[in-house]
Amino acid sequence: MSPYYRKLRAAIGNDLLIIPSVAAVIHDGLGRLLLQEKKDGSWSLPAGAIEPGESPQEAVRREVFEETGYRVLECHPVDVLGGQAFRHTYRNGDQVEYAITLFRCQVEQQPGAWRDDETKSLRFFHRSEMPELALPYAVESLFSEAGSPGLRPQYHLRDSDRGLLAWDILKLIEKSANLPTFDLLLAAIRELDESFWFTPGDEVPTCRKVATHARLIQAADLAHPILIDPSGRVMDGMHRVCKALELGWTTIPARRLPELPPPDFVGVPPGELPYDS
Repeated sequence: MSPYYRKLRAAIGNDLLIIPSVAAVIHDGLGRLLLQEKKDGSWSLPAGAIEPGESPQEAVRREVFEETGYRVLECHPVDVLGGQAFRHTYRNGDQVEYAITLFRCQVEQQPGAWRDDETKSLRFFHRSEMPELALPYAVESLFSEAGSPGLRPQYHLRDSDRGLLAWDILKLIEKSANLPTFDLLLAAIRELDESFWFTPGDEVPTCRKVATHARLIQAADLAHPILIDPSGRVMDGMHRVCKALELGWTTIPARRLPELPPPDFVGVPPGELPYDS
């Protein structure tokens, strides 16, 4: 307990204290959720109280590093939780009610040593393996993919003798949700050595456009597997591929479609495709 909250607790005794807090949703490349085992045997998300003068983003970065040893690269708020369900009485009788900002975080691939004395162990869990958590987080918000910060409305485009073919990426993600994830060698991804985003003679790769893709590469969430077609061509995830390459990874989590589904649009120019951003 920090000096600030220790002072408040000394003033009110065991009475209810409402604490502004943060918690982190962190996935590995297989989509498993990182949980912290406390010394008392309970399991929790990496979480903690916001200190005076600290922003929620600063707090979640600090708490994740202290409790897990991971350094947060990016974090995005995904939910705000609180109320009666998030009240807790500790063994010493202290009553608290947490008002929690839930963040989805991207972290460095390799952690350092954690600094929190309350951490007994860390482990990644599949949804089906989840232990009971100390607080009642909705499991759906901890494992959701579509609409999360690493994903944005987009289409996979290919030329054909029928005209431009376009697949809705979110529909492809839904189709692939239950497919197994495997580690794909970056060296096997042909698109890394092709003009993937810019068609020669058709679109000029201006500095502004390059900067846009650089921002998307930085924001890409490596917790989500890329999607490839039966022949190994990337249908979703090239910004993630580039981020993995920049970080020095040799493989990236991937899912392979067993067959290529029909395109959602045929012969529709890119500027006329529907985008719901």
